[in-house]
Amino acid sequence: MYALVGHWIPSNERSRFMSSFQGFSFGIGLTYPLCGFLIAHYGWRSVFYTTGSLGAVWCVAWWLLAFDAPLKHPRITRKELDYIQENIEPTIVGSKGLKVPWMSILTSPAAWAIGITTFGRIWVHYIFIIPGPRYMKTVLGFSIQTNGLVTGAPFLCSYLSSVLFCYAADQLFVRNIMTLTNIRKMFTAISQVIPALLVVLIGYLGCNVVLVLITWFVAVTLITASYAGAMANVVDIGPNFAGKTSKQGKVLDTY
Repeated sequence: MYALVGHWIPSNERSRFMSSFQGFSFGIGLTYPLCGFLIAHYGWRSVFYTTGSLGAVWCVAWWLLAFDAPLKHPRITRKELDYIQENIEPTIVGSKGLKVPWMSILTSPAAWAIGITTFGRIWVHYIFIIPGPRYMKTVLGFSIQTNGLVTGAPFLCSYLSSVLFCYAADQLFVRNIMTLTNIRKMFTAISQVIPALLVVLIGYLGCNVVLVLITWFVAVTLITASYAGAMANVVDIGPNFAGKTSKQGKVLDTY
């Protein structure tokens, strides 16, 4: 996805487009309740058959609908093509045929900053995704179906918050209220610092279900500010090699 953004999305719309990456959270928000229902009624094996089948359908859709660049899209209108070509930076030519500056990427403070923030964001995010349902079951005592609904709901909210954060970031940039660098820093800080503190706070709330859920919702919702921050910054600093630059962060967050 990162490798495509520079070719398709003008810089003044880039933050808003990054909210489309939140299909990840939207999918989680729908999958948790679905899995809870499937496990309760059809057993755990049905979860793998269902999600695997949906993934296969998505792959076919992506193969048919996604293209590397506007000029390669057979169904793009002339108006759309002209708009994209007029607003895309002239330096964006794609990485094909270009030598990848691996040493520059690996020694770039900006690339490392993105990698480190990606590590932090993924760490906090996956606390809610993986141990989260177990916490809901063992500490708060939710049933499987209730667990699925309660665990999934914050991620549906986070999809909406990502749209708002990314729209706000573009407006701050278009209206020259803040520089692009400061916009990225501000939304990265919102997505990293506050959710991390709220995760710590949850540990001190005991079994107070209402306070735990409010804190949980706020933390998951704020994490998506990163889509207007460090995640969009990947394309800002190296649009021709955004895919390669993002790999550095992916390697770090894997660990």
